[in-house]
Amino acid sequence: MKDSNIEPLRNDGHAKKIILTANTGWYLYNFRKSLIKELNSDIDFRLVLVAPDDEYAPRLRSEGYDVRGWALSAKSINPFLEISAIFDLINIYRSERPVLVHHFTIKACIYGTIAAKLARVYAVVNAVTGLGHIFVGKKKRHFFIRHIVRPIYLLVFRARRSSAVFQNYDDQEKLVSLGVVDYTQTCMIAGSGIDIDHFSPESQRSRYAEPVRLLFPSRLMVEKGIIEFLDACKLLWKDGYKIQAYIAGTRKTAGRSAIKDHVVEYMSKNENIRFLGFVEDMRQLYQESDILVLPSWREGLSRVLIEASSMEMPIITSDVPGCRDIVEHGYNGMLVPVRDTHALYLAIKFYIANSELSFEYGRRARANVLKCFRDVLINRQTLSRYKAVITSSEARKADR
Repeated sequence: MKDSNIEPLRNDGHAKKIILTANTGWYLYNFRKSLIKELNSDIDFRLVLVAPDDEYAPRLRSEGYDVRGWALSAKSINPFLEISAIFDLINIYRSERPVLVHHFTIKACIYGTIAAKLARVYAVVNAVTGLGHIFVGKKKRHFFIRHIVRPIYLLVFRARRSSAVFQNYDDQEKLVSLGVVDYTQTCMIAGSGIDIDHFSPESQRSRYAEPVRLLFPSRLMVEKGIIEFLDACKLLWKDGYKIQAYIAGTRKTAGRSAIKDHVVEYMSKNENIRFLGFVEDMRQLYQESDILVLPSWREGLSRVLIEASSMEMPIITSDVPGCRDIVEHGYNGMLVPVRDTHALYLAIKFYIANSELSFEYGRRARANVLKCFRDVLINRQTLSRYKAVITSSEARKADR
């Protein structure tokens, strides 16, 4: 729905071309579909999507969207392939000649900003969807890597043509304090927004039936808190609680974040654990589960928490950036200290013992989504940002 408070951007009788670029078609399809629909239906814009040709790019094309394939390998570390990906993006931007490009995920932000400069695109929006270990880690190797990559981040986020959009204030303040980005070039937009009609409860929750179904909705990696979740479940089973753990997410199989084989073996043999793998449409799973548990170590802005909140689910999550931006402890959910298995165990016990209060938290959680995280609100903020960045870029070009 087009917002009447947003002034038209056209001033030359033609729609302005905007490109959305991501390192996977999956990201655009699953996280930015609402924005894509909004832009595609707006007469002020002509929309082009840029992403590698994964299984989601054909889906977007089949729905009538203009998708340009980007020769990028998400897992590649080959410098020649990475340089080739940048040149491919330069060629796309030169041929399409957009008035603005919006990059999602860090690789797209870095490569895209370089490509935009060389292709003479003057308006760039970079979405910072979360900070990894490089900027939030406290080990010596993190400080060393941060020192190495800082010039690259400065090139991207301090470019005059670039505007950085953050999803939580902690990430924004972190990069500003490190001098990576100038505060005047930043803004806050709370995620990608969700469809509140799709993520709507079929009926109000009234009681917990046994077994109580605990949902862990995330990739199986250490930083998402899967070990703490399983350990809390073990304590509950030891105490005689009848609970069933639903785990919805794919396993990361390599790197420091990967969980060990013996953990996977334990999950596969435990009759109280249902490992569901990747679930494309989570709505029904939210409806069928009782309590959502996400003890993540850090998030950009957790979409699953917003979706579950919209479904009026009782939520337990960590008191960390990207989670506490959605859940207010003791009001619309519960926050526990990060990496604290015992606190997680106590929070689950509290919900089971106080079902009516937990359901009230769920109702308040949906009210918060309606106020802050609806896709129509997020799209309105995004379009307003586009207008501001385009106006600024046109003023700079006029001064040249």
